[in-house]
Amino acid sequence: MKIEKNIPIPPIQHSRRKIRDILRDMEVGDSIKIEHGQLPYIHKIMISEGMKCTTRAIDKKSRRVWRIA
Repeated sequence: MKIEKNIPIPPIQHSRRKIRDILRDMEVGDSIKIEHGQLPYIHKIMISEGMKCTTRAIDKKSRRVWRIA
């Protein structure tokens, strides 16, 4: 481990709002690439927004999510 000094603290990002806005902007046929662990959260938001989606694995760490309706 190494002690580092004078590293500024980044501002808080409101990622939930940003993700929801991105999903709302998606049209049928559009897709996004996400990390595998984000899938349940993304799926839950899409269902709450009345969207349907399908996913495919890209590799062990990421997936692609398409809006299908």
